[in-house]
Amino acid sequence: MQETIDALPYQIAVIDQNGFIQYVNKAWQQFTLDNGGTVESTGPGLNYLAALESGSAKNDAQGLRAILNGEKTSYESKYPCHTPDELRWYYFHAQPLIQHGDITGAVVNHRLIGSEELNSRDIYQIIENMNDAMYTVDDKYRFTYINQQAESEMRFSRTELLGETLWEMFPGMPDSDFEQNYVHAMSKRVPVQFEALYPPSDNWYEVSIYPHDDGGLITFFRNKNKEKHVDSLLWQSQHFDPMTGLPNRRHIYRYMEDLITAAEPFCLFYFDLDHFQLINDVYGHDFGDEVMQEAASRLRWSLTEQMFLGRLGGDEFIIIAEPDAAEQLTVAQGEKLSRLFDMPFYSPDGKPIQIHASISSAIHPEDGNSPSAMITAVDTAMHEAKKQRKDETIVAYQATMKEMMERRITIESDLFDHFDSGDYFLVYQPQVSLITEKICGVEVLSRWHHPLYGAIPPPEFIAIAESVGKSSTLTKKIIHAGLHAYQTWKNESGFNGKIAFNVSAAMLANESFNHFLIDVKERFNIADGIIELEITEDAQLTASAGIKNVLTTLRSEGFLIAVDDFGTGFSSIDYLIDFPIDILKIDKTFIDQIGVSKRGESVLRSLISLAENLEVEIVVEGLETEEERRFLIGEGCTLAQGYYFDKPMTNDDLTRRFADYQQ
Repeated sequence: MQETIDALPYQIAVIDQNGFIQYVNKAWQQFTLDNGGTVESTGPGLNYLAALESGSAKNDAQGLRAILNGEKTSYESKYPCHTPDELRWYYFHAQPLIQHGDITGAVVNHRLIGSEELNSRDIYQIIENMNDAMYTVDDKYRFTYINQQAESEMRFSRTELLGETLWEMFPGMPDSDFEQNYVHAMSKRVPVQFEALYPPSDNWYEVSIYPHDDGGLITFFRNKNKEKHVDSLLWQSQHFDPMTGLPNRRHIYRYMEDLITAAEPFCLFYFDLDHFQLINDVYGHDFGDEVMQEAASRLRWSLTEQMFLGRLGGDEFIIIAEPDAAEQLTVAQGEKLSRLFDMPFYSPDGKPIQIHASISSAIHPEDGNSPSAMITAVDTAMHEAKKQRKDETIVAYQATMKEMMERRITIESDLFDHFDSGDYFLVYQPQVSLITEKICGVEVLSRWHHPLYGAIPPPEFIAIAESVGKSSTLTKKIIHAGLHAYQTWKNESGFNGKIAFNVSAAMLANESFNHFLIDVKERFNIADGIIELEITEDAQLTASAGIKNVLTTLRSEGFLIAVDDFGTGFSSIDYLIDFPIDILKIDKTFIDQIGVSKRGESVLRSLISLAENLEVEIVVEGLETEEERRFLIGEGCTLAQGYYFDKPMTNDDLTRRFADYQQ
């Protein structure tokens, strides 16, 4: 049966009760291909009813629906099909598909018919009732026929149009796409299809023009406003940010692509609001959206017409300036734009909020020859702008920044892969008694000799680990390896002093990290009073009541709590009184004042006296000279670490030192 249907020259489709095509024959497929479509676009799965209703065949859709509903036993029509090459006439026929007495769908067939099968009455009825507007003109462009739909669309009656010229009745056509296509079709005697806007009525039309045997033209046209409106809304949604109304990332990239294709130089400026996430966290995302809209509005009104403003995403804005306009975006302009963000925003309860912006820039073609390369350049420069924290400065991209970013990316990628290799290793700095010169404790420090970059400073790779949220993972590895080494020292050298690890307040705010600390202490069977947690003074430590509770819990579990680099951070007498602190590590900057500054020595004495009054132990950092040692002993200090005794050393060197110090 299928082979029989495929052999028929007629175009046949079987649809189900809901109008979806279930099967088409080869003639149907070939017709689709001949008219520029694809087999998939008009084959099984297509809702044929919806396709008829959305096009110019609403009458056929109604007839087909009547068959599916059992209201008719058949439906037929004849219609013109204006293809790109010629005007053809087709016969449409549909009848129900019945199985076991129920209508389960319909069989539709189309076939090409010749004009000999149409009499003048047929043609007149078809043309008058078709959904497409249609008219004819003679070789002088005078109207010779207008159907009902054309009357309605053109807002003129037939009596007003017949005999009049196209150009006189529609003065918007001369010197337009309409005139160009009409003249081409008339002079070349070829079919023409096009879409164009008719400005006087602000309507879009799809137009098909065919040469007529009498020397004139036949025109079919259809109003495309609905489709254009949908297309416009779709384009708007794809190219503009719904929150701010600014061009979005896609639009920004296309704008740059156009400039690059045209070999137009331009300057790209990147604005990023600092710490904007805090606004969302504290006041909620609704208020954050309001701030973003206000920021966009301030930027929009501050720029000239030659500057393209868009929102890249999040709290990031882009300005694209032509070279002449870009000269205005000097440092002075940067200061002006930054001041726009310095003006306070107001919270829901009316409190002023200060928001600052960082600004970076790049130039095409010097800094990149594609949208992605330009965005990468300003993003790279933005990292430097964030570090400088100078709101009045535009940080321009430089090639060296790319090298720095590549270094950062490589370090970030390699950080954990190298931990278990010989490239990444731990070193240990003894804490020594100033009186007996015996090792009383060991601070565990990390080092990394990268195969490409050589020795990487700990502050660099630790900061990178923190920025990607991996500092806790890194610290856990260090603690685990350090305690494993401690067991070896204890077993082989009889060492029973303290072992110190650096941790941040942010880590201690994480409950899972604290569970790790307690668990690892138990697994390695470490006695109470051995593990020292060194915490650097920072805003989170001094301002968080939650940290106090964490430290209290850890202290009750046998950990010692030390404040590292004391005196250089967010020092507060209140937290020294309230927090459960066992040790203060006095920073090297104060030790360097010994023998150099009487005022500096006075400050150091005050710090030592404060620690003694608080009954906390003191460990002096950065001891380097005998003079410093005598001064500290005279002030009652008993523990120190520094180059006077030892530099940070490997595990093997430390084992040998244990033997020396313990003799």
